[in-house]
Amino acid sequence: MYKVLLSAAQPEELAKLADGLEQDGRSKLYWAQGDEDTVSLTQELAPQLVVIDGQGREKEAFALVSKLLMVNAMVNTAVTTAMDEEEFHEAGEGLGILMSLPADPGEGAAKGLMDKLVSVAGPLPA
Repeated sequence: MYKVLLSAAQPEELAKLADGLEQDGRSKLYWAQGDEDTVSLTQELAPQLVVIDGQGREKEAFALVSKLLMVNAMVNTAVTTAMDEEEFHEAGEGLGILMSLPADPGEGAAKGLMDKLVSVAGPLPA
């Protein structure tokens, strides 16, 4: 299973996405609250994906992605945002973010996210 770390100050912000990921069945979920916890758990767990709640704090989310890449250059990231796709791409250019997610991602976003992860990360780890 893929290790997926969900990073949100308020876990309920990513609750629907977490439900969708659990139903999808290809991942084991871990939770982090705050940027320091996210960096620490990324180092400790070596997840294949970190999902960051960036809603309303996109600049901080991009800075966190940069820190995560210093800890593990192979980690994939996704960020929730209200930015349109072009604006998000411009702001996050060079960070290699797997994809942006809608501000309130649900089950459909979970499946799309996992499909995208599989397309870049390859088959499920043992």
